[in-house]
Amino acid sequence: MPKRVGRAPVVLDDPEGPARPEAVALGGVTPPDPPSLLCDPEGVVVRASAAAAVLAGVADPGALVGRPLGELLAGDPPDHRLTRADGAQVVVRVVRGPADAAGLTTVLLVDVSDLAKAADELRDEQRRLRAVQRVAAIGSWEYDPDTGATVWSRTHYELLGIEPGSVVPGAQAVLAVTHPDDHDVVASYWSNREITGAPIDIVYRVVRPDGELRWIRGVAEAGLRADGRARLITGYIRDITEQWRADRALATERARLLEAQRIARIGSWTYDVRGRSLHRSEVLLEMYSAIGVSPDRHDLLSGVHADDRAHLLELRRKLLRAKDGRTQEAEVRSELGDRVYVCRARVEREPGGRAPVRLHGTVQDVTEARAMEQQLREDRRRLADAQRAARLGVWEWDLATGEVVWSDMLAELFGVPRDERTTYRTYLDLVHPDDRAWVDDMWQQLATEETPVQCEHRIVRRDGAVRVFRSHGRAFRENEELFNDTSWFAVMHGQLMRPASFDPVAEVMSLEETRARLAHIREAVANSADYMPTHRDFIREHCAS
Repeated sequence: MPKRVGRAPVVLDDPEGPARPEAVALGGVTPPDPPSLLCDPEGVVVRASAAAAVLAGVADPGALVGRPLGELLAGDPPDHRLTRADGAQVVVRVVRGPADAAGLTTVLLVDVSDLAKAADELRDEQRRLRAVQRVAAIGSWEYDPDTGATVWSRTHYELLGIEPGSVVPGAQAVLAVTHPDDHDVVASYWSNREITGAPIDIVYRVVRPDGELRWIRGVAEAGLRADGRARLITGYIRDITEQWRADRALATERARLLEAQRIARIGSWTYDVRGRSLHRSEVLLEMYSAIGVSPDRHDLLSGVHADDRAHLLELRRKLLRAKDGRTQEAEVRSELGDRVYVCRARVEREPGGRAPVRLHGTVQDVTEARAMEQQLREDRRRLADAQRAARLGVWEWDLATGEVVWSDMLAELFGVPRDERTTYRTYLDLVHPDDRAWVDDMWQQLATEETPVQCEHRIVRRDGAVRVFRSHGRAFRENEELFNDTSWFAVMHGQLMRPASFDPVAEVMSLEETRARLAHIREAVANSADYMPTHRDFIREHCAS
């Protein structure tokens, strides 16, 4: 390898250099109850966790039992995709390991679909970093304090972007390409070390002659003579630019994950059963700070309302007694009762499933969700009361799916059991035979012209009673409602979706969507009230002697 030997005077200003910055340790968060599968030696699923069922889009973990793993997973590692029950595919990371039982394999599924783009960028950085490591781009150098001669290897020149023979090797040549913001730091760090032989380990930037900025790590040590003076100083420089970028990408990714937890208002904790030590995540500590509580380092009940502490104690008791690692859940309030949290946890046991080792859990702030659930229930009750008082029924027909939803009051008015599955044909069959043709034409015309209609027609109830109903209809398009395709609705009055339950709606919909939904329900209530009789008309019709 050709070398360049030179003697160059060293001009250094500050004899004392600044201390190296401390390294920042990055920690991860262990999520409770991960999606996992237990497979036999043939790769067939014999057991699935509840979280795996949720990830696969099935209601019961048993639905996954008996299915070959190759049928569930598509693609090659590390780009596996889990095929859900609805046909959609979720990008997952798959971790396999032997289970306790002989011949069985545990397959852990990590959902990374929300981070696919960021993961691709990070993989690109890691691939470049591995390429640099394979090449081992290291440049060596040697300095003789007696002669002042410095020798650089050829790769030393290449890393700095300098042509061999164009400069005299030495400290001044390095300082000439050092980034201006790092110049003084590098100069002061080297001060007198070429004489004393003090160890050198420094990271700095260089701007190569072609304008490219690179990060360099320099490491050196000296061999000492009997009198304590340095004999020779040898060292190397290494281009750590790709590593620096990867670290930045990792830090950025961690920041994104933390931000996602903050948005979801989910903090995590881990409790060491033997050491009785409790670790709380950064987001969980922020949640404590938001309610003005400084949690005790060893107390799981810190910040919990006095009346709800028994719930967490019961949760802990269930966890310690649980044999299957199932996630346990409890809902508690803050000390002042102004916030509501859902606490979920699972137990980690030592090999063999004996003594518990750690408890892992999450804490999610669901205050706004619970408030909206209550608001939805109240709005639905008010709407139902208004419909009952006005003897109004509501129905909705989605042409894209053929689904028809009747309100309870409409089923009562038509004399149809509330639990009966209804269709547009059900309604049309109840229309009086003499009115059926023109009523059907009216709704079909509404579907094409989308002009609100109003009419009166007769209904023959199943008990034989004939009643006259005034009907109002209006069509809605995609940009007005929460549907994917253009659809229309035949509505006795207004328009309203009637969910089977309310808790899932509040959990799935965003805050903005929920507010819009509530505004829509309030509008429907107001529209229903417009058709309610006045007090005088109600008395005249129903209370006349």
